[in-house]
Amino acid sequence: MNTTRDCATTTTSPVGRRRHKITGRVFKHRKLTGDKAEWIVHEAVGVVKEINNDPELLFGYTPARAHSPRLL
Repeated sequence: MNTTRDCATTTTSPVGRRRHKITGRVFKHRKLTGDKAEWIVHEAVGVVKEINNDPELLFGYTPARAHSPRLL
């Protein structure tokens, strides 16, 4: 699954229920370029967008000290 930050949307169904959706591409057992796909997800995706610091990916994360040396 490949998802960007702007792939999460919220819509309202005809009966008034809020639906949180993610759109992206699926690659497993698909053609090389992948296929478009859409998933209904939990509203917690909004929280992920708030705490995630990756500028491009929805589920990406870049640690603040990603390139600093670590003592073992």
